[in-house]
Order: sequence, then structure tokens, then C-alpha cells
Amino acid sequence: MPARHVALVLLVYGYQGVVAGFALTAVPNWAAGLGASPLAIGAHVALVGLPWTVQPLWGPVVDRLGGPGRRRPFVLAGLAGAAGALGLVALAGEGAGALARLGPLLALHGLCATLVDTALDAWLIDRVPARGLGRVTALTRIGFAGGTALGAAGFAALLPAWGMAQAGWMLAGAAALALAAVLAVREEPVVPPATAPGGLGGALRIAFARPRLLLLLLLGIGTECAAAAFGLRLSVGMVREGGWDPAVLSASQAALALLGGTVGAFAIGAWVDRAGALPALRLLLAAAAAAFALAAAALPWLPGAAAPALAFGTLLPMFVFVALAAVVMGAVRGGAAATLFALFMAALNLGGVAGAALSGPLASVAPGLLALAAAAVFAASAAAVPRAAPLRR
Repeated sequence: MPARHVALVLLVYGYQGVVAGFALTAVPNWAAGLGASPLAIGAHVALVGLPWTVQPLWGPVVDRLGGPGRRRPFVLAGLAGAAGALGLVALAGEGAGALARLGPLLALHGLCATLVDTALDAWLIDRVPARGLGRVTALTRIGFAGGTALGAAGFAALLPAWGMAQAGWMLAGAAALALAAVLAVREEPVVPPATAPGGLGGALRIAFARPRLLLLLLLGIGTECAAAAFGLRLSVGMVREGGWDPAVLSASQAALALLGGTVGAFAIGAWVDRAGALPALRLLLAAAAAAFALAAAALPWLPGAAAPALAFGTLLPMFVFVALAAVVMGAVRGGAAATLFALFMAALNLGGVAGAALSGPLASVAPGLLALAAAAVFAASAAAVPRAAPLRR
């Protein structure tokens, strides 16, 4: 990829990560420290993630009104809306009561951000050759993870000191910076495909007509749900029951996200391109299953096992995503690219939202049991990975 496109990807996905670090790490830990209930925190995380489950609705808009070579206007429109929505965060107020007001505002931001994500993913799919998909997926993960680390650690320190108003303006500034980066890069024309799907219904028919692609969508839902339910239950428990300082925990999670999403993601992406996405995906899922099983065995007996268990539960799903996204990107090129890949991302986000929503009702369940359930889900997913890539039509 040209250097200007690398910078564009890092800045846009970095802004998305900053918002995610704020909304999904700093705010839940801050609210837990103020006494918010696990049910309220789980509902907040689920609401923030909800727009990402309907991301495929943008796909037909980007594919039919834009199409290959015409993705940039949708990225610009989405970023403009996102910056406006984040500016409203400054009006959410202070204290634990702000949690209920933050969720709808961040969900509004999510509606705009999903348009950005859908159009930019399609922009990349249009241009990146098959043997570069592992690296480009890693690049998106590097930008997102770096932003997540900055958002989680930075806002964990900022919220108690400066308050929500300052946080809102800083978030809007991050979106405006990403908007400026897109304005500075011209989108080169590409040869359009001969056919395009008939909207979201057409893309769904394509997905259901390819059992292997459908299997990958289901695999993404299951693994994301298991990882999110375990991770949020464990992190909230570490604050409420384990006595962890919310800012320290947020900084630790930020460091994990930064390590896994930069050096780790780049190494995994290069390996995926060399070894092949499907074999790499199978091995990563098996490794995640083993790590969750180890956590399940250690958590009931070792008081210090929570931190390494959270590390395993944060890092390995990131690595699985790099391989899984590379498989799907290679299978959805053409006129349906935006819609089909948005469908895949929505499947992952649906799993994450479901896991977050379940973490509240599961607050009384021991983390070790949730780790065991996650191990079973990842092991079954490893066994189910197809031996050949989903065929394109």
C-alpha cells in the first residue's frame, strides 16, 4: 500500500479505537468505581455496540450508490456525522448518572461510524491483492488497537480529573482529525465488477448460498460472544470484588490492547499471508481454546490468576480476528464487497454485544466457569473451520 493509504488507515481506525477505549474500557471501569451495577454497565456496553450489529444496512448504500472507486464520499459523510455526535458527549453530565445518558449518544456516534467502517473496508477490499490481506487486516488492527490503548488509558486518567465535557470535545477532535486525513487522500478509480447484488437481500442470499461463508459468520458470533462475556465479567469483578483501581485496570487493558494490536497483529498478519489464512485461523482458535481452559483451571485456585486470564482473553481474540477477517475479505471481492464484509463485521459485533449484555445477568457466575465455556466455544470453532476457502460466485 502507498504510504498515504497506510497513514489514512492508521488515522481512521485509530480514531475508532480512541472512541472504543473511552466507551468500552474507561467508562465501564470509571462507572464501576462510582458504584454502578454490573447490569447497568453491561447494558451500556451492549447499547454502544448495538449499531455495529446493523452495519450491513449501509452495505447496499455503499455498493449501489457508490461502488468500487466511489467509496470516499461515504467515508467523509460518516466522519462528519461522527464528529457531531461525539461533540454531544460533552453534554452528558458528570457522575455515575452520566452512564445512562452516554449510551444513547455513543450509539448515535456508532450509526455514523459504521458507515465509515463499511465504506473504508470496501475501499481496501477493492485494491489489496489476496496475499496482502493478512497485512492489511493487521494494519487496521494496529490503528484500532493503538487508538484503543490511548482512549482507555488517557480517558481513565482524564475523566476523574477533567470530567465528561472535556472528554467529549477531545473525542470530537479525534474524529475531525480522521476527517482531515480522508480529505487529503484521493480515491483512484478502479474497474467496476460486472454485477452487483440486489441490496442487502441479495447479499444475504449470496451468504446463505455459501455454507462455508455462513459457517464463518456463525463462528465469529460465537467466539466474540464468549470472549466478551468472560472479559467484561472478569474486569468488572476485578474492580468490584478484587479491589482493583479502575484507572490502573484501564491502563493495564490499554497496554494489552496496544501490545496485541500492534506488534502482535503485525506478526500474525505476516504469518497469515505466508501460512495461509485458513490454517492460521485453525491454529489460533485452538490456541485460544487452550488458553481459556488454562484460565478456567487457575482462576478458582490462584488469587493472582485474574490478570493473566484477562490478558489471554484480550490478546488471543485479537489474533483470531486478523486471520478470520483475511479469510472473509478474500471471499467477498466484487460488487457485493461492502455489503458482505459489513455482514461479517456485524456478525462479530452482534456476538460482542450479546456477550456484554449477558455479562450482567452472569455476574453471579464464577469467572472460571465462563472461561471453561469460552474454551469449549473456541475448541468447537477450531474443529469447524473449513478446509478450503469459501468460493466466490
